[in-house]
Amino acid sequence: MEVIRFAFLLMGLFLTINVRAQTQQSTDMIILRSESSQCLKVDHAVLGAKAFVGLCDLDQPLQRWVVQNPPVSG
Repeated sequence: MEVIRFAFLLMGLFLTINVRAQTQQSTDMIILRSESSQCLKVDHAVLGAKAFVGLCDLDQPLQRWVVQNPPVSG
């Protein structure tokens, strides 16, 4: 429930969301950044991050981007 509440908060606060995934110590980090340079970080495993995006019901282009761009391994 915490993730869903967080998702609704993000959808209400940000108009433009840029998402990029990167690996850091076997954990993927999704960085959500608004045009006003505010940045929130959420740590998730790869499957958790994809499930998070699906549960948030974000717009289709963003969902496709997350699915088509696997995390960068370091």
